[in-house]
Amino acid sequence: MKDIGALLDWIEKQPDLDAKRVAVNGGSYGGYMVLSSMFNYNDRIKCGVDIVGISNFVTFLNIRRITGEICAELNTVTKEIRR
Repeated sequence: MKDIGALLDWIEKQPDLDAKRVAVNGGSYGGYMVLSSMFNYNDRIKCGVDIVGISNFVTFLNIRRITGEICAELNTVTKEIRR
């Protein structure tokens, strides 16, 4: 997050940029960074667009675990069908 803060500091020093109109966007991990940036720098970022970013790590990890179990079960069923 420090790099985002440093970028915002740099933007403020640029005469051709408007530091009051900064927006961030990103998908997947970039979406997570959007959410984190909006939380940590909410006074400096005007808008954020999160596309499928992780917003809850507990849910994310549970879904990954469940998805892994489903894939393992599908592999077992596929092997049985091929026999």
